[in-house]
Amino acid sequence: MKKALSLLAALALILSISACGGGSNIRDDVKVTELSEMVSKAVVDNETMISVDDNYLKNLMQLNKGISAEHIVMVNPSGTKIGEYGIFKGGNQAETKELAKEVDTYLKMVNDNFMEEYNVEERPKVRDAEYKTVGNYVMYAILSESEKTEAFKIFEKELSAAKK
Repeated sequence: MKKALSLLAALALILSISACGGGSNIRDDVKVTELSEMVSKAVVDNETMISVDDNYLKNLMQLNKGISAEHIVMVNPSGTKIGEYGIFKGGNQAETKELAKEVDTYLKMVNDNFMEEYNVEERPKVRDAEYKTVGNYVMYAILSESEKTEAFKIFEKELSAAKK
């Protein structure tokens, strides 16, 4: 009887561990361009935003891992309004973690170099910029609070396995 109970307890433990880690609720088959199309609906000035090339990522953002991954970075080129977001897909958990670290460093750099006298109304976007990681995807947003909240909500919803 003790052996049977021990065996059942061990089996229950194994099943609970595999249920937590084995079945992911995150999709890994969504192209970042598709995510960007959905996320752009949350951005007021989405028609004016442009996609930047790898030189922008490497030289201005100082990203290394972002260039090797599937990615898109959208910016508002107007010069008077700040609006920017980027979506990256890492190849594995370690690469995604490194991408997130580089994005965090970039957001800190933008915040540290923001000139207060430049456009004081845009300061909250830079100060409150953040990123989120979902599965192997990393998204950052330098947007208004309402745009950022909606953009992250769309990002998370589109990567939900239940979305299929």
